[in-house]
Amino acid sequence: MQGLESLSAAGKLYLEVAAARKDSTRSGSQVFEVSPPVSDTDTVGQPLHHRWAAQCSTAEAVFIDDIPPAHGS
Repeated sequence: MQGLESLSAAGKLYLEVAAARKDSTRSGSQVFEVSPPVSDTDTVGQPLHHRWAAQCSTAEAVFIDDIPPAHGS
């Protein structure tokens, strides 16, 4: 593997194990059916949105990296 000089021993070991397992890695899928709700409060079987999904997808969310450091720190 070329360019591994800068990796730590753990990083090199990870890449070696990942390369060795490449052929034995399995993939899977999940199949589900969204059914119509029985009532307005019925959430069983319905997809639930993450509480911050709208803010993250519209770039309105504030992340820790976006907050300016306090004065004197």
